[in-house]
Amino acid sequence: MPLPAPLRVELWLAGAIVMLDQLAKATVSATLELHESVDVIPNFFSLTRVHNYGAAFGLMNAIDFPFKTAILALVAAMALAALAWYGASLPAEQCLARGGLALVVGWRTRPSRWASRS
Repeated sequence: MPLPAPLRVELWLAGAIVMLDQLAKATVSATLELHESVDVIPNFFSLTRVHNYGAAFGLMNAIDFPFKTAILALVAAMALAALAWYGASLPAEQCLARGGLALVVGWRTRPSRWASRS
């Protein structure tokens, strides 16, 4: 059975976010050393290569406890399940809300978030 048109668009949008994220990471990894910066707009916007071993914005980055990765993955999976449940409850006419959720889901499910940290 084919997917409804709004759902197909949302899946493509989430997939595009994942692909763009991986392209950006590959570009940065190939061109910048760890902690190296490049000025995009001088005195206003710079990109710096860093590694985040915690949650969003480095939360719990310096904290180490047993099963940290598993707990963070479980919390993220629960949040994604809640978003999916909410998205499924929206009517098809709510294009903007459904598209926004697709962007969030694509951002949260990109493969670099699954990689083991070494």
